[in-house]
Amino acid sequence: MGKKNIYTILLILDGLGKGEKNLSNPFRLVKENIFEELKKEYPFCYLNASGMSVGLPANEPGNCEQGHLALGTGVIHYTPKLRIDLALEKGELINNKTIKKIVDYYYEKNSRIHMLFSLNKTPTEADINHIIEILKILKKYQIEDIYFHLFLDSTYSPPRSGYQLLENFSNLLKENDLPGKIGTICGRFYALDTTKNYALKTQRSFLLLTKGIGKKIDDVFEFLKEKIKDQNFKEDLLEPIVVNEEGIIKDNDIVLFLNFEPQNIKQLAEAFLDPNFKEFERPSKENLLVITLNRYFETLPNPTIFEEEKIKINFSRIFSDLGFRQFKITDETRKKHITFYFNGLIDEEHINETIKILPAIENEESAFKITEEIFNFLKLIIKDKSFHLIVANLSILDFFGHLGEFKKAIQAIEFLSSKLKELINLVLDNDWFLIITSDHGNIEKLIDLSKGTRDTFHNFSPVPFYLIHKKFKKEQNLFSEDIKGDLIDVLPTILDLYGVYDNYKNYLQGKSLLRLI
Repeated sequence: MGKKNIYTILLILDGLGKGEKNLSNPFRLVKENIFEELKKEYPFCYLNASGMSVGLPANEPGNCEQGHLALGTGVIHYTPKLRIDLALEKGELINNKTIKKIVDYYYEKNSRIHMLFSLNKTPTEADINHIIEILKILKKYQIEDIYFHLFLDSTYSPPRSGYQLLENFSNLLKENDLPGKIGTICGRFYALDTTKNYALKTQRSFLLLTKGIGKKIDDVFEFLKEKIKDQNFKEDLLEPIVVNEEGIIKDNDIVLFLNFEPQNIKQLAEAFLDPNFKEFERPSKENLLVITLNRYFETLPNPTIFEEEKIKINFSRIFSDLGFRQFKITDETRKKHITFYFNGLIDEEHINETIKILPAIENEESAFKITEEIFNFLKLIIKDKSFHLIVANLSILDFFGHLGEFKKAIQAIEFLSSKLKELINLVLDNDWFLIITSDHGNIEKLIDLSKGTRDTFHNFSPVPFYLIHKKFKKEQNLFSEDIKGDLIDVLPTILDLYGVYDNYKNYLQGKSLLRLI
């Protein structure tokens, strides 16, 4: 099944978006710009790559992770935060089965509820709005025995902002007449360690929560008010603090992990959830009901308030099942993007798949060197035709976009243009299809004209889509400066090239752009 005589390269030029015709755009000063030449020769359009089109909030620029997820799966997979936001907006929490389980357990076991979450200025790991909405529902069930265990930081919040954030949270509770007391606080250095330092870091936060081992204070606001007088104080390093000794986790209690971002809180959650945990000795607690806001671990089947919908298919699995040989290549900084994210948030190996990971781009010299190496690999495979599909991610444009230096960005674009010109000639001579696109915008906007400052961030730009093959040359039906689709349309288009789109279209949200030609 599928056309085995078709050969395709999906070239993802990380950080390439549609630039404006103004001084912020380095492409306007490029001498050799193959991107403009290709627009006149082959099917071309722009694709949405930010906000809701890739599963991000409407006001959020695109990123590598969601971009590759959309490219590799053909579906919009909402980030955990956005998925929870939408569920709360629809009022789904009132009928949530896990909330009902919490309520039943609370009354049956005479429990107390412990809410564990990061207190950040921006909703990067936890969202105060999520906590407030859950508290509102619990209040309707007349639940009052609630304790908060807060993890302070100066990574996603300004240094010495912990006092203000805590005061804001306290005011929200008062304004909404919601129950709850602060049980403990500590810095992310202990509670949110990701370095596998279980004994010295995770254990200290665990013992704070379960045995009340930590510095005991009477007034958390006065305590933090004194702390922030020290210009060198960082909330990250705040030692474990017991605010209310009654708020320590006891037998028959309910423990709610309310960070929507699981990566940083996984070690602490593992200590509560894994029956085979061996990193340190845990004090015995009977009949704890431990619940996470969303799924943290695939292998630990704990209750979650918001279960994630599984992605059913992905590019690599489809073509592996069809017996096509695939080659993936990028540098170390993008390894997860062409594997885990491209595969639909799954770490899996595929039959007939070869993955080549080059060293990470760390400086300007290595950016050019590694890009050159990737093109050399592509040339060899094109001539050999030992693979049916190639997925290549080149991060040189994103690297120089983040660097934000106009002259160097122009050099990178011209270098890439020359390499692409060589590649395209080889593609045409050897009867390959070449699809060029991106995951998000960056390098095309290097100046914030409203401020007159460098702009080194990802943005809301749509990204280009080129379909290059001699059969499509001068095909004008899809020659457009308009946005004709989304990143989720790329996989359906490739499936259509191989004649298998109709077999998978029920699993896809995207459409084949070939149908527009």
